[in-house]
Amino acid sequence: MTAPPALSYSFGSTRVAILDTDYILNQLKDRVRFGIGCRTSAGPPVGQARSFASSHVLQELYKADALGNRDKWDKLAKQSQSEGWPRRPDTFREIFESEYLEDITFVNVSGMFEDDPIAQKVRLRGASDTPTAQLAVLLARARPIVHSHDHSLWEPGLAPAPERFQ
Repeated sequence: MTAPPALSYSFGSTRVAILDTDYILNQLKDRVRFGIGCRTSAGPPVGQARSFASSHVLQELYKADALGNRDKWDKLAKQSQSEGWPRRPDTFREIFESEYLEDITFVNVSGMFEDDPIAQKVRLRGASDTPTAQLAVLLARARPIVHSHDHSLWEPGLAPAPERFQ
């Protein structure tokens, strides 16, 4: 019996979103200000696509910045105060950790695709954004295949039949 050719199968959304720090902060700011289900920021809301971010983004969220903010939660609290809808820093942090963190896969791209033309162009414009460009290059090259010798995976076409691996 010949197995059908492997079909493309989606584990959830086929859309892949690569997020930078400002995008996450804007989504979070809208969520805190306007509530669940708001959509004022451009792009898919976190969790509605397979969301990835460079690990440097996660680090940026929790570290002090050059403007004197203890972390990005402090920055968002100051912005909300100046815009007339004050919230405490822990409100932003708690919502991020409870509603966003598990939906974002953070990837360490150190040493990957540093010489790629896209990464080099981004580095010239804003070196701190280079890891996001490197992640985009990495994910653009990804074409996953499920490797399995289990008939329940290759018969429906999720994985190539075992003889195709030999």
